Amino acid sequence: MENDGNGTRARAVWNTVGALLASAVALVVTYFLIEVLKPLVAGDYGPVGYVAVAVAIIVLYVALFLLLRWLASKWVASGENRFQG
Repeated sequence: MENDGNGTRARAVWNTVGALLASAVALVVTYFLIEVLKPLVAGDYGPVGYVAVAVAIIVLYVALFLLLRWLASKWVASGENRFQG
């Protein structure tokens, strides 16, 4: 990370912090999603419950990825720096 006087280093740090926070939130959401869906696994459903939990988590992450990708294109197009140092 070079500091070119235009805040490149600060943006890189904020982007890293944002990525770490997003990862932490994703882990917490996954944990709670598993806790909510645990009755499917523990009940009479057996392997079908595991598949349901896995599919729900995958759908959640794909939806989140697509949403963030769409928002990122809007933010870049607007020229606004959302992570000002």
